[in-house]
Amino acid sequence: MKSSWIKPFYEELSITKAPVAYREFPGVPVRGEERSESAPRFYLRALESFHLLESVGLPTSNALAESSKNVAFIKNLSLHPPGRYRTVPSELVLRSFRSAVEFALEYAEELLDAYVFCAKTAQATGVSIPQFLEKESISQFLGPKLTTIGVNTWSIGRTARQGLNTRELGVNRDEFDTQYFSNLREHRGLWDLLMVLGGCYLVILGTLMARRQGELIDLKVGSMLNSSGSHLRFKARKSGTGDMRQTLERPIPAFASELLRLLENFQERLVAGGVLSETSNALMFPKEVNSGLLKAGQSSFNFMLDRFCDFFQTEIDKNGRRFYLRQHQLRRFFAMLFFWGNSFSGLDVLRWFMGHSDAEHLYHYISESTPGHVLRGVKADFVVEHAKAHDPQTLPLLDFIENHFGTREVLLLDSDELGEFIEELLANGSVTVEPHFMRGTGGTTYEVLICVSDNAQ
Repeated sequence: MKSSWIKPFYEELSITKAPVAYREFPGVPVRGEERSESAPRFYLRALESFHLLESVGLPTSNALAESSKNVAFIKNLSLHPPGRYRTVPSELVLRSFRSAVEFALEYAEELLDAYVFCAKTAQATGVSIPQFLEKESISQFLGPKLTTIGVNTWSIGRTARQGLNTRELGVNRDEFDTQYFSNLREHRGLWDLLMVLGGCYLVILGTLMARRQGELIDLKVGSMLNSSGSHLRFKARKSGTGDMRQTLERPIPAFASELLRLLENFQERLVAGGVLSETSNALMFPKEVNSGLLKAGQSSFNFMLDRFCDFFQTEIDKNGRRFYLRQHQLRRFFAMLFFWGNSFSGLDVLRWFMGHSDAEHLYHYISESTPGHVLRGVKADFVVEHAKAHDPQTLPLLDFIENHFGTREVLLLDSDELGEFIEELLANGSVTVEPHFMRGTGGTTYEVLICVSDNAQ
């Protein structure tokens, strides 16, 4: 029996370039520490599992199985704890969000319709979609938009691999890789565009809803939206185990809700057509080689995000590396957006929306993921707002303001100029703005304090 397990790709184990590139460019590290212990630990766990081959009658090497227990070998590995996720440039995320929304609204319905039509027809003949389309034209399953943009095959990568296998003269892997990404952006493959669409869903939900990756993986057809479609329903991670996790509801914009309804209808039609036995996790998109849907999980999510970034050509850094988005980065970006728009006054709402049980934990999470100059700007805006509202705790600042501007009447001052001045005070330590957390029987409460240093000049 053929395994449907999608094998992950590890660049460290690649002797030469793969026949169809996993990514168009090397990726900008998503964590602050480029080398971490995660990859070596993965390989060690794989070595530990070699003895399981014996249970199914397959030969194995005792040396490989025992190598994972070699203390001297493990001690010589350079292992570092994984660094924190890096902050993605805000302009990049905003452009990606716009691209995701525009693509999904324009093509999602036709892409999903085309797959359902094709899958049901192939199912009736008893073969997989790729096998079926070797003899039938894909054009009969496409709507007018997909025909217009140039879809003409099931999978660009499958076609490229078949070409490589023929060992034709002049064929080389680099040429196929280059051609693949060119064809991807020319909309040639239906399956490839479905992968891009999956990336669009992840970018939209990640930016708007700030959900953990596991919470998106767990979304189920038929239960992820409330009856009106106005709220996303999900099992909160880090709030219990298994079925005991708390179910939360958070507001979701109408267009995003409609996109999720399309996925529900998509799976329901596949069940009705005999392609699927039952509906399952919502963010499952088609397999390339066989009929059916990829399992929702980290590997499939990251693959779709990579295809999204290559399709829309996200920025390249000075080292020739592309920014490949990850779900946790989008979740952090949401926190940054909320800070920029609402300052500290929205901390409780953000904590509720993001599913954190502790306000102090949320604040540390946000402050660690927000660039220093951005956070100073947020704090400066907070001070200006409260100074103009005559908050008593801003009174110690008036001496600074009068010495600089020649007046204590903050309402007469330009907010931007005053904000820049406050930022200077924050940068040199003359002023600090931090939330003070207090724990009581009702949980953690906080108050944002504006303090002037005793040593301030």
